[in-house]
Amino acid sequence: MSKFISVTNTDTDRDLITSSDHATNTANNRRGTNNISISRIMIANTSVDTATISLYIYQTASPNAEHYFIKLLDIPAETTFVWDEKITFNVSTYNLRLYNSGSNPGLTIIID
Repeated sequence: MSKFISVTNTDTDRDLITSSDHATNTANNRRGTNNISISRIMIANTSVDTATISLYIYQTASPNAEHYFIKLLDIPAETTFVWDEKITFNVSTYNLRLYNSGSNPGLTIIID
């Protein structure tokens, strides 16, 4: 099932996927899995200005490491960027995050 996210603020880290979005394997839920696979991420810049984004996984426990897939990518106005390489990570220890440093943000994100 696709997840749709709207981003309208700048200079902030936005969690796109967290453990609360996914059934994780816990003592009370042995059927859950801690791994999540994402097949495609579409980021549409609906603004009239260029968006500068970074897409990465963030380790939620110490040492809070950041592992970048994309760092400081400029997406021109009214353009869609598509990441179609499969991403798999442990959602119990990492969050998928987006950082937008564009001047007039207007992003629509679709995650499959």
